[in-house]
Amino acid sequence: MIIKLMIFPNIQYSFGQIADILDKLERGWEYGKVNIMDYLESIATWALEGYSEKQIAEKLGISDRTLRRYKQKNKEILSALDKSKMKANMNVELTLLNSALGYEYEEEEEVSKERIVYFDDNGNKVVKETPVTIRVKKRAKPDISAQKYWLNNRKAQYWNDNPRKAINDKELLELKKKEFESKGLEF
Repeated sequence: MIIKLMIFPNIQYSFGQIADILDKLERGWEYGKVNIMDYLESIATWALEGYSEKQIAEKLGISDRTLRRYKQKNKEILSALDKSKMKANMNVELTLLNSALGYEYEEEEEVSKERIVYFDDNGNKVVKETPVTIRVKKRAKPDISAQKYWLNNRKAQYWNDNPRKAINDKELLELKKKEFESKGLEF
């Protein structure tokens, strides 16, 4: 039999695993001795689902400072968090790109209704209508806002609202450096 705990609703546990978790909760967390490696898979899942590190720490019953210390001491934790965050970011980027370019999807459409007429046991006329649906391929149009967002962030020097802003900022920085140097100051 598999059970879901409310503290970890996305993970299924057997009775033996639940007993182990409860035992660890009683012994370990009470004294601040969490074996975080037992929760590595959960940590990766939460990061992939978009939880912040502070929220992950709360789910583990530790402070975010403690989680940061665990990350510094154990590269597996750091790697699990980083890989999951990177995967989530890649999913968002892919979704944004698909939205910017347009994409195909399938949708069910009702094309007609099947109508059945009969008489029940009492002689009453009964009309039963059942919708007839088909799967239709559709194409979402490219989203101009997504295109602008993508280009503003990926090719800012060309697509920013002020395409010369990056160049102007660089030139301004050089002028400020020269001004400081002429006054004998370090930049």
